[in-house]
Amino acid sequence: MKKARLLSGPSIDRRGVRHFFRSAADLIPDLSRPSIKKFDKKASPNEISNDMNIIDLISAERLETYRRITVGEKQAIALHNHTLQLGSSMMSMIALLELALRNATNQRLVEHFGDPEWLLPNSSAVPLKSSEIRMVSTAQSHARKALYSKLSYKQKAWLDCFAFPAGMPTGISHKKKAKARQEMFCVSQGQVISQTTIAFWKRLYSSDYESELWKPSLKKVFPNKKL
Repeated sequence: MKKARLLSGPSIDRRGVRHFFRSAADLIPDLSRPSIKKFDKKASPNEISNDMNIIDLISAERLETYRRITVGEKQAIALHNHTLQLGSSMMSMIALLELALRNATNQRLVEHFGDPEWLLPNSSAVPLKSSEIRMVSTAQSHARKALYSKLSYKQKAWLDCFAFPAGMPTGISHKKKAKARQEMFCVSQGQVISQTTIAFWKRLYSSDYESELWKPSLKKVFPNKKL
């Protein structure tokens, strides 16, 4: 088994998390601001027409939720748009937290079990259960598929001499041919990690892995957690 270099693994610091959430809070709309005040009674016909076009694009039914908690169409539209901005900011934070969690978890397991390729085929260093093994297998398939999708038509056809050394089977479906070609790729640990889902990493922190992973290893990913 390959031995991993023992590095000082990353950890998740609550101060950084608070910083990102403060940034998101800045996007919560202030309904007292002039930009989202209610309709001016002297609004020009062109302004009203533009707002009506926006309503058509958003849909009156969708906007009704915001009308109930605002005064006038402009406030409702502005609140709707601020909600989209807040949602977008939250999604970027969730993506960052997922990225940090999976990379910190991977590094900790590499250090603890001494195998930098524990997510690759034929590795059994980390004691995964059947449900997580299936998730890893799916991630490996997606990683190979991602590499295959970047090839040109000629490059994909060139793989046939390796995928079908005895010749292309008669009547083989496109799906089976593509899958056989994709099996020719050897993916890296990083490529597999990028294809895993948050559900996989969440499972590693469940009670099912308390004695195998949490207590001896993953607990150190959260240095401020007092358990």
